[in-house]
Amino acid sequence: MAKRQRKAQRQGLSLGANIAIIVVLALGAVALSYLAFQNLNDPNPQGFATRNSDTSESSTVTQPTDSVEQEEVPSTSVGEETQEAQENQSTVEQIELVAQSRLMALDGSLGVRAEVGECTDPGNIEFSTDAGQTWIPSTAFEETNATQILRILPGNGGATFIVALNEACTPQIYSTPDNGSTWNGPLSAVGTWFLDPETPSFLGAPGGAKTIACEALGISPVTDRDVGVLCSDGSVLITIDGGTTWSDPVSVNGIAALAYSKQNLLGVANGDEICSGLKLVKLGTDTGVEEISCVEIDPGTVTAGEVALAESNSSLILWAGENQYISMNGGQTWL
Repeated sequence: MAKRQRKAQRQGLSLGANIAIIVVLALGAVALSYLAFQNLNDPNPQGFATRNSDTSESSTVTQPTDSVEQEEVPSTSVGEETQEAQENQSTVEQIELVAQSRLMALDGSLGVRAEVGECTDPGNIEFSTDAGQTWIPSTAFEETNATQILRILPGNGGATFIVALNEACTPQIYSTPDNGSTWNGPLSAVGTWFLDPETPSFLGAPGGAKTIACEALGISPVTDRDVGVLCSDGSVLITIDGGTTWSDPVSVNGIAALAYSKQNLLGVANGDEICSGLKLVKLGTDTGVEEISCVEIDPGTVTAGEVALAESNSSLILWAGENQYISMNGGQTWL
């Protein structure tokens, strides 16, 4: 009987203890829930770093805001660059492209130059025996019936020939054996290269007249087979077979005249923002047009048509306006 009472007492004690434990646990759970709720309402709870933190360690990427001033980088479009280049080009004074009113040729130390004149207003011609240093007019030329001078063929140590119109405006050949002291002729100009301004689409040539696909302003025979023709649109036609075939037009920006040379097909062109004056160019090269020299002169002092260039070996003479420029080293330096 006593054993059953002690056993009942132990069972009762155990039940009471269990109830107490459950109550304590329940109270602890309530306390933890309260704390968790408080942490959720706190944007920056102690011991935690969030992406909303203002500290430098809380964020590795900073987004730009409207208050941040960014440096502006100016931009230039291709169209603006082209327009600027055109404006720079337009500030350089240009010599208008017209028919040449001057011709010049050089053969060693012998130079010949002419104001070409017109059929109704005869030209005049001068000779130099010191490669253009000094010039002597040929007064005897006035005694011929030659008028407008179309082409000069100098002969150093021999006769010099010119193609000129006569009083009837027909192309003829005249010659002088003594640098203009006396003249012979006229003879027919058939069989030689020349340009008659009255028929600018037809050229006198060896083997008969040649028709070209432009109105010519000038002609430059390097040989009987290698010839350049300056067209009124500023392009150049080239033949290397005596006029049987012609190249496509070669565009030469700002060209003002073709030159006399037995070596190269040369031209004179207006300068640009780099060359303040006149440019000497070689045509018919692999690149089409090659600049070989720049002569620093004021284009405003040169009247349209008053440009002539001649080459012999390494000597160059440029006659522009009232001035003459001589180079003895292929255009590297000018006197």
